[in-house]
Amino acid sequence: MTLFAELIRDVRDQTTPLSVSLRKAKDLAHRLKSQAFIDWVNTERMGYIDITAVPDYRWVRLEPMVDVLNELFPGHPEMGDTFRLEEDKLGCHRSIFERFPLVARVEELEGFAGSPMSFEPNPAVMEAVRESSIRQWGRVAHRIHRVWGMVPGLVVLRVMAAVHDRLFNFLLKVRDEYPDLAESEKAFEQVRAMKIEGLVRTMIFNQNCTIEGGQGVGDKIINVGAGATVHGNVTVADAITNSFNAVPPSTPDPVKDLLSQLANILKQAIVALAEGEQKDAAEEFESLAKEASRSEPRLDRLRTYGVGLKNLFAKAAGSQAATWVTGKVDELLSMFNS
Repeated sequence: MTLFAELIRDVRDQTTPLSVSLRKAKDLAHRLKSQAFIDWVNTERMGYIDITAVPDYRWVRLEPMVDVLNELFPGHPEMGDTFRLEEDKLGCHRSIFERFPLVARVEELEGFAGSPMSFEPNPAVMEAVRESSIRQWGRVAHRIHRVWGMVPGLVVLRVMAAVHDRLFNFLLKVRDEYPDLAESEKAFEQVRAMKIEGLVRTMIFNQNCTIEGGQGVGDKIINVGAGATVHGNVTVADAITNSFNAVPPSTPDPVKDLLSQLANILKQAIVALAEGEQKDAAEEFESLAKEASRSEPRLDRLRTYGVGLKNLFAKAAGSQAATWVTGKVDELLSMFNS
């Protein structure tokens, strides 16, 4: 098995940690001679989370933030009470909370169980605090730590999913352009570096983050936060992952590829559904995956499960989530109709 084929298998099946796949991707990047891909996989901290990604952070979970603001603006309790902060009053202080990202290594995020985590803040944040002439800045820094500890598990999981999806979709596109890479190491000699550069910029750097209301990808990083709608059920996402992981190894690769893509889309698209419907979607996907991976899939049942999944997103018709799910289900069904 070639390095390229091995990496596609690992990323598709998610049998190895993402950090391990990224290390393999570094080797592949050098074989492909793409500087843009080399730069991306060498980015130590490619997942960035803004504090604004905390659900309802402005109004609900603000006790530590209020303490910080009262410290920053003594004599102006209304600022801490309402968080209606004006740019001219905030100056550099607003950047402490919104403009400096929270950073974390991919390795630090793996094995995350779904409860809030604490992270080390960006050093630039601490520098901003030091330079702000605030007395007892250490107390402020401690409170900032407390605020960052509120970052929910779903935000972290979606950063991981966004990194994974970009890598997987890029690899699939490379395979479409150079199918021989999966068969022979000599095929690397046929690869045009400029072609790979274009695919990196299209499939990795220029994709919108697959989170409703989220940010696009910047220079080598994925930025989640600010306008992101961050809610959903981590347990449902886990159920979808488990259903895909249960697909037998003997399942044909094209079917596995589509099921993997559909699973990753669903884990992010379920935010468009009510909680009960999210669980229904996970169950429909489980049935669809089981049927599609049978040695002789039954077309009537495939259509039933596929239509059931699409109908759940019918209420969100016109949304990006509905478009993603419908398109991928139709693609899977057409594979068996041909």
